[in-house]
Amino acid sequence: MLNRRHLRIKAMQNIFAWHTTEKKDTVSSQKILMKSIDEVNQMYISMLALIVDVT
Repeated sequence: MLNRRHLRIKAMQNIFAWHTTEKKDTVSSQKILMKSIDEVNQMYISMLALIVDVT
């Protein structure tokens, strides 16, 4: 489960990455942010599946 803290951290990382690049493309930055959030969500689901497998 993604809470506000995780989303805030991902958003700040994305804003920093966007700010430090030469090419300021908001569309690609948004895609990267959504991909990053999806990866965290998949990791959470994998961890839950691991708990089920262990027990």
